Amino acid sequence: MLQMSYCLRSLGDIESCIRLFAASYVPGKQSILLSIYTHWNTPEAIHEMTRLFCAAFPEAEIAGMTTAGGIDNGRMRLRQTVVTIQFFEKSDVHTAIYDFSKEPMKKLGEKALSFCQKETNLSAVLLFMTQRYYDFEPFLTALDKLGRDIPICGGYAHTYRNEDGIYVFTKDAILSRGILLVTFSGDVKVMTTSVMGWQPLGRTMTITAIDGPLVIRSLDHKPAAYFYQKYLHSTDFGKGELLFPLVRSRHQVQLSILPLESRSDGALQTNVFSHVGDQVQMAYGDPDQVILSSREALGHIERFAPEGMLLISCVTRRYFLKEDVNQILSAYSDFCVAPGGYVNGELIRIDGKTQATNMTLISVCFREGEAPLVAATRKPHAPVVLGEALSTIQRLATFVTETTKELAETQKQLSFAASHDSFTGLLNRGSIEEMLCRCHKDTRARRLNFSALMIDLDTFKHINDTFGHAKGDEVICEVASILKHMIRPTDFAGRWGGDEFVILLPGTALESALIVASRLQKAFRRIQLPDRSFLTASIGCTTASPEETEAGFYKRMDDALYLAKEGGRNRVILLDAKHQVKEVTQD
Repeated sequence: MLQMSYCLRSLGDIESCIRLFAASYVPGKQSILLSIYTHWNTPEAIHEMTRLFCAAFPEAEIAGMTTAGGIDNGRMRLRQTVVTIQFFEKSDVHTAIYDFSKEPMKKLGEKALSFCQKETNLSAVLLFMTQRYYDFEPFLTALDKLGRDIPICGGYAHTYRNEDGIYVFTKDAILSRGILLVTFSGDVKVMTTSVMGWQPLGRTMTITAIDGPLVIRSLDHKPAAYFYQKYLHSTDFGKGELLFPLVRSRHQVQLSILPLESRSDGALQTNVFSHVGDQVQMAYGDPDQVILSSREALGHIERFAPEGMLLISCVTRRYFLKEDVNQILSAYSDFCVAPGGYVNGELIRIDGKTQATNMTLISVCFREGEAPLVAATRKPHAPVVLGEALSTIQRLATFVTETTKELAETQKQLSFAASHDSFTGLLNRGSIEEMLCRCHKDTRARRLNFSALMIDLDTFKHINDTFGHAKGDEVICEVASILKHMIRPTDFAGRWGGDEFVILLPGTALESALIVASRLQKAFRRIQLPDRSFLTASIGCTTASPEETEAGFYKRMDDALYLAKEGGRNRVILLDAKHQVKEVTQD
């Protein structure tokens, strides 16, 4: 394949652009795609531009959208139109455009799916959309029925600030409410990468109410805008300076939601769909992470060895990085021609699900055939040297990041100290009681199995009195270690007090609980005392019944231990829901 690009400042430049492209044009022998990222946002100008290109390359497909700036030759191009042409020798490119003012999104999605499924050896799907608070999720959900390994990506058409006239277009249509779809099939290989660089900061919040998928009404049951007013003292998202999105994780990839405006009721209008229950954090732009994430993406691109590339960048990256954005973009153009445009939101498929996001830079890499066995020798990427303003932000971001890590670690330590026994590291009594309450509620609500063991070390007072408290402490620690290593990650072990311990076994039936008790007794008997005797323990075992109360279950657990101790110690006693007593025979 071959890719070329050209920047247009006026419609008069199109003639020169056509002459450049025509030198590689072989009529009837190639599949051709003209991608256009334009600053002209009137139907008249767009129509004239597409007319001229259609006349020069009649069999070419055209896929275009209005943008808030172009990208070409490693630089942002403001108030310019970037045109790129891709000549494919062994692949096919087709376009379709849909007017969603006339049909429901779900129906259009089914049409788009059918269009894609007609392709032989579909390699990728590219989407351009006009997004003004429209819910594209039904469309994307239909398209996600395509094979999970097929990349789907794209962007939302945009214009410069406070301008009307957002369009997507082909050679046949110009739509203000449209979805443009491009399919790549045949021999072409397509790889996508996405980078962000915004770091989460502060506590995790839960989306507790929405007004449709694009409006977040509340976070943690408070008006969503409240948190922006509280932490940033502003909800004026229209200025472009309030670049603090909400980030969430999807399949270990961070996605972001940048509010577009704050409504009078405190709700946040976005162009990224959200759901009740999604967990989010506010985030800030970290220049170090912007650079690092781009560096990682460039490594993937180098191994792919692209012959062509398209870049789809959120316009917020231009606002945040300003002129320094060119240092990031230039690294992509070191591989091949890498034009693109600045958009108002991005689309990227992650683990078979196409997601909308903000703040990202997406690279769509193309290659016909296999990658060369020996990668081409390329000059090393120049180190990114940030301007003075971003350098200050970088140092501040580093300070904030490290301080946040320290606070998080301190909070983690305090939380552990509040919930765990300081001597053994097991859960303390308060925590084990809380977990017992939760497990019992699950048993009643979902009718799940739940068993518990209450353990008392036999003659522990004698151990302390005879061998000293230091030896007694050593025995307690050895027992705690046994409990930690012999339970599953889903179980809970706690120190009830002194030499008493409790183990909670969610999802465990009676027979399995008795096996655990027997194994614990064997493990305890491996602890040898100074007089060559061995440690033993009495264990009460109970299994919850959905009909009984939490207090009833707790009393039965305590009664089972009492019976084990009173019956001569070193015993496992089962007390079931019918208060029938059974002693488990030791091996």
